Amino acid sequence: MNRSAAPSSRLDRLVDFLLDRQDPFWNDERHGAIYNEAAAAALMLQTYLVVVVGGVGLLIVGRPALGLVTTIVLCGTAGHYLIMAILNRRHVELFPRGWRKKTSWGSKAFAIAITLFYIACALWAMVGGGNQ
Repeated sequence: MNRSAAPSSRLDRLVDFLLDRQDPFWNDERHGAIYNEAAAAALMLQTYLVVVVGGVGLLIVGRPALGLVTTIVLCGTAGHYLIMAILNRRHVELFPRGWRKKTSWGSKAFAIAITLFYIACALWAMVGGGNQ
């Protein structure tokens, strides 16, 4: 991203604000690349943990927590939508050919498993499981 030019959109300004792009840290490409890798890993871990902890919360509390927990889980996905918006804005292909084939089976299975876990917990809470 060209840091010398003024941001051209609200999304660019949001990214600049969130990352503090004026900090000298970003002048070193290696630092930026390592930070981006660490941030991507942290985002994935956070997303998975929010879904798992939300499901456990539903198992403990039941129906009274369903709305709040589901809202928190959905907010956890907001980061992924921001990623897609930034990539789209900067003309990066979101789903290149063969992308789904290159993703490891373990990664796909884990994402599917925690999604199904959360759905099962939500359904359990909805049909009367847990505290009422």
